Formats: sequence, C-alpha cells, structure tokens
Amino acid sequence: MEKLLHSILRYRLAILFILGILLLGSLAFLVSMPAGVFPNATFPRILVQMERGYAPLKDMEITTTKPLEDALRNVEGVRIVRSKTSRGYSEIELYFDWNIDLMQAYQLVQAKISDVRGKLPPGTGILVKRMTTSAYPMSCYAIYSDVRSQRQLRNLAEFTIRPLLSGVHGVYRIEIVGGERPEFWVQLKPEKLAFYKISPLTIENDLANINRVKFLGKVPDEYRIHLGFQDDLLRTVADIENTVLESRNGVPIKISDLASVSLTGKEEYIITTANWHRAVLIDVLKQPNANGVAVGNAIDDLIGKLKNTLPPDIQLAKTYDQEAFVKHSITGVSENILAGILIISLIVLLFLQNFRASWPIIFFMPIVMILSFFFMRIFQLSINIMTLGGIAAALGILVDNATVVVENIIRHHSEGQPLQTAVVKGSAEVLPPMFGATLTTVIVFVPLIFVAGLTGIFFKPMALTLAIAVFLSLLLAISITPIFTNIFIKPENLSPRQNDFLSALRNG
Repeated sequence: MEKLLHSILRYRLAILFILGILLLGSLAFLVSMPAGVFPNATFPRILVQMERGYAPLKDMEITTTKPLEDALRNVEGVRIVRSKTSRGYSEIELYFDWNIDLMQAYQLVQAKISDVRGKLPPGTGILVKRMTTSAYPMSCYAIYSDVRSQRQLRNLAEFTIRPLLSGVHGVYRIEIVGGERPEFWVQLKPEKLAFYKISPLTIENDLANINRVKFLGKVPDEYRIHLGFQDDLLRTVADIENTVLESRNGVPIKISDLASVSLTGKEEYIITTANWHRAVLIDVLKQPNANGVAVGNAIDDLIGKLKNTLPPDIQLAKTYDQEAFVKHSITGVSENILAGILIISLIVLLFLQNFRASWPIIFFMPIVMILSFFFMRIFQLSINIMTLGGIAAALGILVDNATVVVENIIRHHSEGQPLQTAVVKGSAEVLPPMFGATLTTVIVFVPLIFVAGLTGIFFKPMALTLAIAVFLSLLLAISITPIFTNIFIKPENLSPRQNDFLSALRNG
C-alpha cells in the first residue's frame, strides 16, 4: 500500500490534472442534467382512449370498447384490465408487472390496436398514453380576450401558439383545452327523407366519400410528371348545401333539399376559465428525460416574445408553473447542503484548531459532491429532492474518511517523522479500517437499490447517489487528501497543538 501512495505522490500533478478534467466534466453534466421534484418514474400502466363523437353508450360499449378490450387482454405481461364507457368516449387501463419493459409493452399494445382497428367503426379516434411523471403538464398558459370569440382564440392557440411551442427542445406535446371548435351541423328533415326514400346513413357515407382530395392520374412530360388532383373538400355551408347525392330523372338531389346546414361550434362539456374570463388553456408536457427547468425557461422566453406580437385585446398569462416548485424544492435542499458543509467545516476547525490542516477536509466535501454528478449522469440519475437528499445524507459520512487520514498524518508527524513519510504511513495505516467502515455503510443502503415498485422508484436514486458519494470519498481520501497535505501544507503547520476544547472535554 505504501508503494501505491509513493506512486500517487510522485505523479501528483497528473492526478490533479485528471481531477480537474473530471470536475469540469461534472459541472458540464450538472448544467445539462434533467431536474425535477421527484425522480423520472415510469409506472406500469398504459391508458388507451377512444372517441367516436356522439355514439350512443350501448353502441360504444359493444362495437368499440369490448372488441379492443378483448384484444388487449392478450398483450404479454398484462395483469389487470379496466375499462369505462360513456357516450362517444371510452378508455381502457392496462396494468403490468413492475419489472416490465414499458416501451416494449407500449409497442405490443399499438400492434394489438392495429390488428383490430379495421373491425372498429369508421372515424374512431384512438390515443395511447404511457403513464409517466411527464404525462402531466409542467406548465399551463391561458389566452383570453373581452373582444374575440372562443373560436378565434382556439384557432390562435391551435395554429399559431402550438407549432411555436412544439419546436422547443424537450417538449413532448402541447395540449389545447377549451375554446370553441367549428363544426358543420346538418339538420335532416324527416319528411324529406321519407319523400326521397334516402336514409341518414346514406347521407353520412356520401358526405364522407365526397369530402376528400382525389387523385385523378398523372401525365408524363419528358423528364417531368404532372400529377392531377381533384379537391372536393367541403369548406363552407354553401359547399355542403350544393353537394349532389344523386340524380333522379335528370334532377339532382342536393343536401339542401333534405336538410338545413349551419356553421356552429362543437359541443363542449368542459368550461375553462382564467382570471375570471372564459379562456383557452395551453398545457405544455415535457419529454421524460428532458431538463424541466431548461424547457420551462425556453418556453417562457418564447411566450414573452409572442406577447409582443399579439393584438392588445388578447391576454396570454401563465396559470400553472411546475418548474417554480421544482426550483424552490431544489433550492431548499441545496441550501441545506451548503449549511451542512458550513457546520461540518466549523466542527472540523474546532477540533483540529489548525486551518491549514483543516483545508484539505473542508474542500474535500465540495469536490466529492461535484464528482458525484459525473457518476450520477452515467447511471442516468436526475437532479431531484431524492438524489440531493442522498448527497445531503452522505455529507457527515464522506467527511469522516478525509478527517481520519489528515488526523493520522498529523499524529505520525508529531512523532518526529518527516512530512512525506508521515503522509505515506499515515494514509496507508488507516486504509483497511476505512475500507471496512465505508463498505459497512454502503451495504446498509444496498437493499434500497433493489426494491421494486413505487418505493423503489423514489428511494433507489437516493440510495445509489449516497453509495456513489461514499465510495468517492474513500477513493479521494486515499489519493487526493495525501496530495493536498503534501503540497499545500508546510511541515511547521502540522506541529501538534494543545486543543483546549478537547482538554476541557477530557477533564470534565
């Protein structure tokens, strides 16, 4: 062991250079690491939502919910299947084992849906969601006006604000809630349907077949090909009214002969408000591994620029900000860590009564903490109250190793050994008991790393961070602490002093 310490002192400049590179890398990782209140968690649950306009409840249950539910029961790893159905809407919840690969399960669910999609009624909208901590909005903005209609505000949010915010790095999805969505209503006249002997289903199918862009063919032109399309999209009330369903005896039968057409808003069952105004809400969802604080700052910058381009009557305000809570939580834990470092430093100074001897111990703590972020990034950990709590819990433990090394070096030097000899012998002497003590401490937290379920999601990052910090403290205490002692402390500064405080404790 003494040979290793002699080598460490001989190549101390190279070791310090490597340490500096690692510290710079750790700071770079720290800036880019994801941050949140809690660890990124993926719950073993997948939600499948289906929408079919105004389909009756019984029809929705028989033709949509049940076929899809029967198919999804066969997905590998499914433990529980729950469903609920209402008019025009149903959802199916799939619960898996905690050790399942949820991304693979998500793909299997998508495959099953593709298998049965052809058997579902036309126009069925299906949305599949993985339930993670990022499945909920990180921030919410409200747009409202005393002059403009809810339809105009919805269009502004849908076609202007959503594309702008979707381009921010780390944004997963932008959801628009509230407002009025335009919809054409075709009010059929029963007496006309009976007279012409045309069913409502026939009208529905004909409108669906007509309302599209049709490919007519292609015309070669030397080195070019001209493509022909026919645009039959129905964009106005007049377009729908003049739609010809069929001709009888040379007389066309139009929609206007069978129904009245009007442009109105889609029925809404949720009213959204902000600051005592009817409003359209814009929810921002981040990607699971994105840095929420960085994404929130980028969104705020874009919103600030957008406000300058909006008409004066339109107000755009933030109504919910998860990142403010994230910043507050992380700041609170960080302040506690700094307070812990200060208190520990004062205690070390009080007992050693030698600032130069205390210097390696005091600066040892932030070095270990900064390097911990390097390995946290390698293990794909994020900055949250659990990982920072692990560092805070390790503070009192990680300073022990450096204190033991420095104190033993002082003892050997007080016995008349030269400084370098005292550094080598003092460090080598305490390595075996330090290793045993460190290993014992880490073993206590090892079971938390392998805990499954919800408990494991929250406590595994804390236990892993604490283990990283404690092992780093052992490694640096036996390498960096001797180098600091040998380089920056003069032999006369290690002369033994009478510690009045300890003497008072011994003498009662």
